[in-house]
Amino acid sequence: MSTIDLSSINSLSKGPAEKNGYAIFIPSISPVYLKNIGRQNEAFRDGCLPASIDGTLRNLNFLDNQCKNFFYKWGLYSAGHTKGDFTAALGDEQVLRNRQPGQSVIMADSGGFQIARQQWQIDVTNPEALFRARESVLKWAEGFADIIVPLDFPTNEAVMRQENFDFSSCLRYTEGSLEFMVNQRDRTTKALYLNVLQGADWGQAKEWFSVVKRFDSLDGWSIPWRFHENLHSLLQFLLIMKHDGALDNCRWLHFFGVARLNLVGGLTLLMRALREHVRPDLVVSYDAASPFISGGRVQQAYSGLSFRRDGEVVFEPCRVPNSAHYVHSDKPFPFATSPIGREMKLGDLCALPEGKRRQSDRLSHWDTLSSLMLMNHNLYVHIDAINQLNRIVDVSSEFDMGLQLPKQYQKLADVLDRIFAMGQSREQANQIVLDNKNVLEFFDRSSYVTVAQLIQGERPDWWNTDLEPFPYFSEVPWFEE
Repeated sequence: MSTIDLSSINSLSKGPAEKNGYAIFIPSISPVYLKNIGRQNEAFRDGCLPASIDGTLRNLNFLDNQCKNFFYKWGLYSAGHTKGDFTAALGDEQVLRNRQPGQSVIMADSGGFQIARQQWQIDVTNPEALFRARESVLKWAEGFADIIVPLDFPTNEAVMRQENFDFSSCLRYTEGSLEFMVNQRDRTTKALYLNVLQGADWGQAKEWFSVVKRFDSLDGWSIPWRFHENLHSLLQFLLIMKHDGALDNCRWLHFFGVARLNLVGGLTLLMRALREHVRPDLVVSYDAASPFISGGRVQQAYSGLSFRRDGEVVFEPCRVPNSAHYVHSDKPFPFATSPIGREMKLGDLCALPEGKRRQSDRLSHWDTLSSLMLMNHNLYVHIDAINQLNRIVDVSSEFDMGLQLPKQYQKLADVLDRIFAMGQSREQANQIVLDNKNVLEFFDRSSYVTVAQLIQGERPDWWNTDLEPFPYFSEVPWFEE
């Protein structure tokens, strides 16, 4: 049986000039997953690995086109996972560094998310320490990555509560990182180097953009989750960028932290509108860590794509047994929606009998390999669901499938085509955005958030959508598991 290539469904897997491609999902790879799939088989269960992975950890490496479970050519890894110790991290990153040239595409995030969560602390008051951090991040990324983001300092609550940080300092430190990257980047590499936006509200976002837009030699833009919480505000900001010429040389536009499926199809339509009216080879991508978080810390399995009556598209997560009752069990894993899921037994997950459980894991009969296998299942289902959704969006433009969802996408495609059309003034385009609020709000962050999203630092769109987006949240509201 040949390897399932989930990348091939997207024509952009062949190159950015391909037509009718989909916005690219780039999974944000868990450091636990990356480190452990690069280990020797003997590191787990005395080398007696389950038949569901054909007895080898290599079949969990989705970046390897010889992986028997599935192959997917895109991935994201963050400098923040190193916590600043880039030399020690080399051993954990062999899966990335030993890839065959041209086989896959890896994006290197700078670690701003980990800085925001205070998992990685940099003494910004020490110019030498700040210089070393910028230098380390750039050299680390250039060692393996195809898309590179500078060391940035996000403007969110977690950062603002720290000493020596406010909006102006975050902007100043990030501007310094951009200057460093422009001056020190490796000119011989084919990697793409991206600018980065931040801002906790509309005014801050515009001020940030006015400062960093001067780095027009960079290859594209990276945009944080706060910007895409509601689509009409995002479109208004993209219109500012378009009419300022900031998208003319943009080859890659990346959105961080897109975990909701409704927006996924919308980003495909956004990319196609930008390719039609701005730049024909512009690529839109987005990332999420949800499959790894759900399969690891949350221990929930994705069963597949689901359409709610209100038209929302969601994953259906379900708990997975973690009990001594299933140790050595031959009962099948309940969700046959992935290659590993079709082969896995519950005994493959519940591998630790009472006498072998670690003191720190008294409630768990899983080991690390159990989590790795569930992460692999969830990742396949996540990518497969995105591919299904994009195909439905394609068909819906020509055929009414009887679902509420495609009608929303048809309307969005028309709105995007009109606002980015050549000769349209920014005022005219903004008016089209305002006139179609009822269409655009379908793609906004909804009024609940999942456990996986909370762990990633995502928080929901709680307010009545208006022209002043990106508010702070002083507490996490109610959420559903």
